[in-house]
Amino acid sequence: MSQEARIDALLETMTLRETIGQLVLAEVGTPVGPAQQTPVTPDEIREHGLGGGLILGPMGSETTAEAWRERIGRARQGAADSRCGVPLIVGIDAVHGHSYFDGPSVIFPHNIGLGATRDPALVREVAAVTAAEVAATGVDWAFSPTLAVARDPRWGRMYEAFGETPEIQRLFAAPYIRGLQDGPGRVAATGKHFVGEGETVGGVARGDSTISEAELRQRHLPGYLDAIEAGALVMMASFHRWKGQQVHGHRWLLTTLLKGELGFDGMVVSDWRGAWESGLSVTESVAAGVDMHMLPDPFGEGPGWRDFIDEIEASVRHGRLPRARVEDAAQRVLRVKHRLGLFDTPSAPPDDIGTPAHRAVARRAVRQSLVLLDNDGVLPLSRDATIVVVGRHGDHAGLQSGGWTKAWQGTPQRSYPGATTILEGLREVGGHPERVQYAPDGALVPADVAVIVAGEHSYAELMGDRSADELVLPPGQRAWFDTYQRAGIPIVFVLISGRPLLIGAELARASATVAAWLPGSEGAGIADLLYGDHAFTGTLPVTWPATAAQVGQRAGAPLFPRGFGLTR
Repeated sequence: MSQEARIDALLETMTLRETIGQLVLAEVGTPVGPAQQTPVTPDEIREHGLGGGLILGPMGSETTAEAWRERIGRARQGAADSRCGVPLIVGIDAVHGHSYFDGPSVIFPHNIGLGATRDPALVREVAAVTAAEVAATGVDWAFSPTLAVARDPRWGRMYEAFGETPEIQRLFAAPYIRGLQDGPGRVAATGKHFVGEGETVGGVARGDSTISEAELRQRHLPGYLDAIEAGALVMMASFHRWKGQQVHGHRWLLTTLLKGELGFDGMVVSDWRGAWESGLSVTESVAAGVDMHMLPDPFGEGPGWRDFIDEIEASVRHGRLPRARVEDAAQRVLRVKHRLGLFDTPSAPPDDIGTPAHRAVARRAVRQSLVLLDNDGVLPLSRDATIVVVGRHGDHAGLQSGGWTKAWQGTPQRSYPGATTILEGLREVGGHPERVQYAPDGALVPADVAVIVAGEHSYAELMGDRSADELVLPPGQRAWFDTYQRAGIPIVFVLISGRPLLIGAELARASATVAAWLPGSEGAGIADLLYGDHAFTGTLPVTWPATAAQVGQRAGAPLFPRGFGLTR
């Protein structure tokens, strides 16, 4: 019997509520923090025949791969014990490595840094390592990669994109998909967020994109075509609007274009409570083409997965939603599960998390992602020189990793398991730790060279949007440049950011400037380049504006054009 025939036969045995249950992606973890969701129990998964499990963040004291597998295994057993025995699919945000796992997982540079590498083979390795570490904890689905074409640095998700052109999008879409799905870890990949979120008016998250259909197809769609060709199992709908209509309810985009014209036969998943967050009913969203719905029960307010099941059942019974659409959605969910091998007897994945081989890939990714913007000869640093690292970013793994690291908006922790900060990396790589001092608050420390590590604080979607005038370093950080310039100490400026900032004044005061993006857990990769053990090879994946007036306008001479990058 063919795979499709097995799916059809299974659907024929399912009741309407069981069919609807396959469309639910409910919380199965134990998120910490003020916004805790109520996790679904194995008994609830069994009773309602739920299709998917969601992990929204670190699972408290459960910090080992074994503990994660045990907890997820209990949820899977609930699905196995349901009347139809359909296996559970479990997904997580793994946007730059297994970044929600609270053990020693490897955290890679965010996608904007990977875009600077121009190395699709490396990015496929990055995705394969991510898949291996995700699979080691019992998870089989990653909500990545982001395939947005990011056109405006005011947008707080710019760092999740590889760059600002479809050419850069296409360079990495297929390799990332294949790295996740074809490697030894094998987890489902998710192309997101379909489609056009990187060009809203003013760069506003969840805002309105007013571009034409021709512009949408030319600038934003090409990478999705490659992702489909590469076998992407899942696409995630976007939170933004196109010409005033919410994408989560946009039948032309999700059904006519994606499933019809482009021939995508996998499943479309919503973003977090996507229909309700977009002001739609879940009936409208299912009708438009969203198949599985991310529906964690909110902490004490609003609807959750039980309400979804009730509403969809009522909509079918009262003729507001064709049962055939619900069955088509469930068929797509089951197809993904079959293609992922979830109906087969699972083999225990190796407990390979944070291994030296994985860290070596991440460190190489850091080295290739850095872009040298300016250098008057102060780089490479001499190992005989005395150095002062200036600024909290220089010894803070959380800040150098950015959002989606251990928590949605990033971690406030100075360190996390397995991470190496930039200061630690300089002390390690330089071989003379006593010659590398630290001034976290910018106080003047006599040295041959000051490495000022400055930049943005961590943020993720919504919290990261900025006006053009806000794309600058904080005043306190800017003052450090004056302090060290007046003292006659050469400055190496290492910028930690998820996008270009307006740094003309700091660039003028520094002897060398490096765009380090959000490098992740391997701070020693930065030291490798500053000491000259490896050459700079990264080039800008986005245009770097010179003034606030240029931000989002793409007019006038930029500070640096896309593709710029010195090698020495």
